[in-house]
Amino acid sequence: MTDVNAQRRQAAEVAHLEPIDWLLLIVPGLVWGSSFYFIAIGLESFAPGLITPMRVLFGCITLTFIPQSRRPVERAAWPMIALLSIVWMAVPLTVFPFAEQHVSSSVTGMLNGATPIFAAMVAAVIARSFPPRGQFLVLQSAPSESS
Repeated sequence: MTDVNAQRRQAAEVAHLEPIDWLLLIVPGLVWGSSFYFIAIGLESFAPGLITPMRVLFGCITLTFIPQSRRPVERAAWPMIALLSIVWMAVPLTVFPFAEQHVSSSVTGMLNGATPIFAAMVAAVIARSFPPRGQFLVLQSAPSESS
């Protein structure tokens, strides 16, 4: 590690979080975590298959209030956007309500948060190689921090 990097790391370890830092940490966590809570509430009144279209509808309504979200997208990017929408949005958004019928919303949230760990494990099996040392240490320590 270079001297500059060592100094930055040492400064980051002793720096205290300012109120804005706490806000930037807490707000996304509340927004992300609340979705699993609202799925659990929605399951009391709606079928699991209806929760996904409702989440997409509410997301679209929210995006109408953000002008930057209405910028044109190049036509060449549409096939990849369609693929990503199925893999990253349609499948997970549909699976979570069905899963929450059998598992609590907090467990589904934790499993979703552990996605990077699962992805690293699958990648290690496919590549037949462990992640680099730094990444491995972070992945190894992640479960112990949440318990």
